[in-house]
Amino acid sequence: MELTSLKGCGPKTAEHLKAADINSVEDFTTLIPRRYDVRHLETEVSLSAGYYPAVVLTKPTIFAIRRNLRRLQFKAEIFGETITLSLFNQIHWLKHLAPGVEIVVYGVFNSPMTAQKCYLKKSFKAGIMPVYGIKQVADTKVQQFVLEAIRQVELKENLPTFMVDKYHLTPYHLGLIKRHQPEDLEDLIPVELRDKVTFLFSRQLEQIHRIQQGLKIQKKVSIAEIETEIKALPFELTASQQEVITNLIKGLNAASPIRHLLQGDTGSGKTIVAFLVALTLLKKGDQVALMAPTEILASQHFKTFKSLFNGFPVVFLTGSMSPVDTQMALDQIKSQKGTMIIGTHALFSNKTLYQNLTLVIIDEQHRFGVAQRQKLLEKGPAVDFISLSATPIPRTLALTLYQGMEVSVLSEKPKGRQPVTTSLMPLKEAKACDAQIEETLTQNKQVFIIAPRIEEDEQLLSVERIEKYYKDRFKKARIRTLHGQQESPLKEKTLTAFAEGEVDILIATTVVEVGIDIKRATLMLVYHAERFGLAQLHQLRGRLGRHLDAGECILLYRGKTDVKQRLHLLKTIDDGFTLSQKDLETRGFGTLFGLQQSGFSQMQTWPYEETLRLMESIKEDVQTFLKLSKPAQEKVPLYAKLFKTT
Repeated sequence: MELTSLKGCGPKTAEHLKAADINSVEDFTTLIPRRYDVRHLETEVSLSAGYYPAVVLTKPTIFAIRRNLRRLQFKAEIFGETITLSLFNQIHWLKHLAPGVEIVVYGVFNSPMTAQKCYLKKSFKAGIMPVYGIKQVADTKVQQFVLEAIRQVELKENLPTFMVDKYHLTPYHLGLIKRHQPEDLEDLIPVELRDKVTFLFSRQLEQIHRIQQGLKIQKKVSIAEIETEIKALPFELTASQQEVITNLIKGLNAASPIRHLLQGDTGSGKTIVAFLVALTLLKKGDQVALMAPTEILASQHFKTFKSLFNGFPVVFLTGSMSPVDTQMALDQIKSQKGTMIIGTHALFSNKTLYQNLTLVIIDEQHRFGVAQRQKLLEKGPAVDFISLSATPIPRTLALTLYQGMEVSVLSEKPKGRQPVTTSLMPLKEAKACDAQIEETLTQNKQVFIIAPRIEEDEQLLSVERIEKYYKDRFKKARIRTLHGQQESPLKEKTLTAFAEGEVDILIATTVVEVGIDIKRATLMLVYHAERFGLAQLHQLRGRLGRHLDAGECILLYRGKTDVKQRLHLLKTIDDGFTLSQKDLETRGFGTLFGLQQSGFSQMQTWPYEETLRLMESIKEDVQTFLKLSKPAQEKVPLYAKLFKTT
């Protein structure tokens, strides 16, 4: 049904909704609020932010702070106390506020006080309000559209009846209403349970479906075909690497497309394994694509492949390349057989057409959306897929999350990896590290300094502030910064300069967490280490000790005994999988998936042990469901959508 069939939805509103990927009335039934705003009037001063009733005492005054920042200021009375209230960039309130007007302001009570939100008291609605975050469309309007859509659309139960009964789930229709019109927070508990069950069931069903999508032409490749290349490597493969290569080649020869997750601790040699497997196909004239989440990492993979396997054609493609270079790369991809193609998101662009793509390798899969990965896999018929992950996921969890995927773990580190010692230091003593930095620079070695934020913050030291300190302290040192807000060419230039020894100190965010390989870096300082997960800190320190020199990672932390005890685990544990398990037990899935569009991002706040039990239970449900009759399966919309039976 057209959006404009909804009451109050004109053409302009429909445009704004379509920009948020809501294209029909039916789409509103699957919309999930980003969060809920619990609104109730405070009856006394609270330490946290709240909604306070106020009476305006003076006419507001406007102050221009700087370009694009204006402050509206006036005096108001809250709980009998006269305070100065400020609203930033909310100048429209000038025509509504006058002495005697009753309002409600949201913020932390102070004198003076900055309010984040302001309402006329007569229009303030207490209760639990869903927040949708759709630009140009008010949350109240979206809520109205959703509830109307639920009334209009015929809604079928989206789960098998036996699962609804097993988990005592709220009926689907009632659950949707409660999601968008909760009377209290307890109303959302059964809604969240249904969401978890639905998500995990559909996820596992989807994985099975993808494996069953048709047969492929068997590759008929063998490890014998790459023995020459293996012997020519400047290092010796570990037994673990050799075993995984053998298993992956066996998978390429299978009748169905492989879906394989290759995990390995930082520096375990996953990329070399992927390259060697790719060579077996390149020798047959097939194309292989390797997609990395950042241009920095893609560029590093490109350079590594060229240096190790110079006789094989390789193409580089990213979104920031010049039109001429882009077209040249696209022409090669479209026409050249036996080519290794390395790049970023540009690899699944509509403009990128492949000659004969048979294998896709994705580095750090969780940093891409599920749809993005699928677009690349659809660039060839029955493409095999290998996912590389340095984000350690305990094997049992990996098998559960990625049902339908085989999982391999590289359990050994290559010979020649140097030890990295880890030490803890309170943040307030950070200046004591200056002597060690000076000694490192004297030895012609390089330093990583990691910051939790890019810009200045009241609570956290930022890249900007740290850079200022070290530039003042080490005036002769060549210091650069690296972070996600910089343009790709600048990031690439900075990293290249650091790799070539033209930069002494690199001050960066966690953009350096994965894959960055700097031979002469021997010292790392991590500011606000308490803000990072253990596995993430392990990934960061993995940038050291990659060549001839040992390394030291100093964790600068702020916090009490519990913080120190948690970080102390890094001094005694050098295994990313063990550290990941500790993270999951204490901090949940958020440390594993971060904020990336992984397809699992909604799991960030789910309790780990409870969710793992639910996953195991739903694995059994999926098998039960697949044994049902075809008509019974087809009644479930999730199945019908996946298997296109309707």
